[in-house]
Amino acid sequence: MEILQCLLNTCNDGRRKSLFSLAAILPPLNDLRRTQTALIQMDAALPQRAQKAAQMLHESARIRGVALRLRKKPVDASP
Repeated sequence: MEILQCLLNTCNDGRRKSLFSLAAILPPLNDLRRTQTALIQMDAALPQRAQKAAQMLHESARIRGVALRLRKKPVDASP
C-alpha cells in the first residue's frame, strides 16, 4: 500500500491511476521497491516523472510476462 501511495503522490498526472493500481498488486515487491527508489531520486517535473514511472512499471511487468492493462468487457447492445 505504501508503494501505491508513493506512486499516486509523486507521479500521478491524472491519467495513470489505473496503471499504478494494477502495478501495485501484480509485479513482485522487489521490482516495485526498485522502481519506487528510482522515482524518488528522480529530479523531474510531474509529467516526465509519470511517464518514466509508467515505462519502468511496464518494462518490469513485461520481463515477468505480465500485461498492465485493463481488459474491459464489451458493452452488450442487445436488450
